[in-house]
Amino acid sequence: MNLGIRWDYFTPYAEINGRQANFIPVGGNGATGTYYMSKQGCSVPVSSSFTALLTSSNISLDCVSGLTLGDAQLTNFAPRLGFAYRITHNLVVRGGYGTAYGALGNLGYGGTLGTNYPFVYTSTFNSPDSQHPLLLSNGQPATMEDAFTTINLSDPTINSGMGLNMYGRQYNYETPYVQTMNLTVEDQFTSHDALQVGYVAALGRHLDNLGYNNSPTEILPTSANPQNYIPFPNFARNATYETTNADSNYNALQATYQHEFSYGLTLLGNYTYSRCLTDQHTQASQNQQYRAEWLPNFGIQGDYGLCDIDAMHSVHISGMYNLPFGRGRTFMSTASKPVDAVLGGWSVNFIYTYQSGQPFTVTCPVATSEFGCFADMVPGQDPYAGPHNASEWLNPAAFAEPPAATTIGQTDYSVLGGGAQQVYGPGFSNLDSSIFKNFAITESVSMQFRAEAFNTTNTPQFAQPTNLNFTNTAGGFSAITATRAPSRRLQLALKLFF
Repeated sequence: MNLGIRWDYFTPYAEINGRQANFIPVGGNGATGTYYMSKQGCSVPVSSSFTALLTSSNISLDCVSGLTLGDAQLTNFAPRLGFAYRITHNLVVRGGYGTAYGALGNLGYGGTLGTNYPFVYTSTFNSPDSQHPLLLSNGQPATMEDAFTTINLSDPTINSGMGLNMYGRQYNYETPYVQTMNLTVEDQFTSHDALQVGYVAALGRHLDNLGYNNSPTEILPTSANPQNYIPFPNFARNATYETTNADSNYNALQATYQHEFSYGLTLLGNYTYSRCLTDQHTQASQNQQYRAEWLPNFGIQGDYGLCDIDAMHSVHISGMYNLPFGRGRTFMSTASKPVDAVLGGWSVNFIYTYQSGQPFTVTCPVATSEFGCFADMVPGQDPYAGPHNASEWLNPAAFAEPPAATTIGQTDYSVLGGGAQQVYGPGFSNLDSSIFKNFAITESVSMQFRAEAFNTTNTPQFAQPTNLNFTNTAGGFSAITATRAPSRRLQLALKLFF
């Protein structure tokens, strides 16, 4: 039996450049907040109206010492344990567990606190909702020209401050980490064949997350102006807020078959049955944004569902076959050089991949409240009934619009609709293949001819459906209008070995 143990201490780098600012909101009734800047940042002049605006909004300004604008975990224990035990001569059990820590996942300039006032600032003027146009202070509909005449671009807080975004990041930043574990059994049942079956899991905790702050905390009818129901109405609503409060869970059954080289043939095949669930949203996420991040008893957990990359079934098969003709092979081993140059040294290779479809969310065609809304699933209706092809992937009768909100602060959350990621898109099936021919020129010099085909069968790989308005009677619901992989490509090559 082999046993290995390892542990690490991980200390994350607790950014944050001193010329930046971090906004930490505390929502709900009697909302308060703190606007953190380093002492270096506080030396940058700010408008007196900005300071007054913070005071009137019950937001304190804290000039902290040092260059950090948050508390990160200083040490993280990362144990790793693995073992392998041979039960019989051909039967082996292996297992392992490990914890690995990550870091805050910035994407480009996203996630940068330098976008805050007074270093850089963004003014956003939201319309009350999708049914009402944006109005200027004089009550007239906004145009770009009129907007510039009413905004003091040198300081966005002088007029009202309602458009000023307050970018925030969780102050007590927790280091994201993943726990991985596996347990496998492998049986070499012949001298050339082996089968391995195992359980594999990956559990993500304290994952970095991208949501909003200064958002409504209660259900609102679409007729209500949400700006009047946010914790800090003098600032822009739905400003970016980063946290480390998301989780993910991946569990899989995996099987692998190996046929090592015999009679010129090598095969490798594996199958995975898995499920991935998460409530994480990042800038790279394809999922819909959170419906009601700050709604009590809902939050980000209300959008816990399938991962964007979830694929329940996955199959990979690859192989290589050296045709048994030519010098040194089963047939024609004593062939002359001219005959061997034509008939000998051929090999065939292939890689086949199948992956079942990935999930996506059907949203509500008409807003039911200020919050986001996912369509309800109609009991007894198969979402894949009907044509189920590129012209109509889903059955429109399988989806229903949730009821609209009628009362401010109502406790009936049915207006938010059903769960996220209700349905799956098209699967992926692809075959790549090649033919090789080896030419022996001298004992130390040889040449290889390659003919390769990618997407050999020229099978279209459909992308996710679009036009998800299931109430559209004109047709076209869930039509697929794009592919996610190129059509067949052929490639010829010569390779010289010396």
